[in-house]
Amino acid sequence: MKRIILASKSIDRSKILNRLNISFETLKTNINESDYKDQYTDPIDLVKELAKAKALKAKKLLSSKEIGTVIIAADTIVEFNGKVIGKAENEIEAFQILKTLANHSHNLITGIALTRVDDPKIIVDYDITVVTFLDLSDDDIRNYLKSEEW
Repeated sequence: MKRIILASKSIDRSKILNRLNISFETLKTNINESDYKDQYTDPIDLVKELAKAKALKAKKLLSSKEIGTVIIAADTIVEFNGKVIGKAENEIEAFQILKTLANHSHNLITGIALTRVDDPKIIVDYDITVVTFLDLSDDDIRNYLKSEEW
């Protein structure tokens, strides 16, 4: 069986592969996402480039002798009214973001990149999921934030 590398530190992505009974290893690429956010203003271009950068960095970190090793990389952003909403740094920011998104729809845009260590070809694509939040009260948001799942 070919070795599969998930070039992501996302716990949720690992959970998906685990649920599918796919054997894989994770590799953190630690790319500087802010460099890409300055270059790419279109959210779709941004997630595709971030996923591609993670896959290419993983490829550099692995030995080219690993014939057939598959690399999966992905990145997801939230887009609301044409603007990218970054990850909250703290609970106050998380509250503000959730308050902004409450009673509205926003896009979760995921870029994905697939390649093999021994192949110059890289496949890059994206998917958009529309998420609609109910009208959340401040207490609803605070209770959610207590769960620490944000």
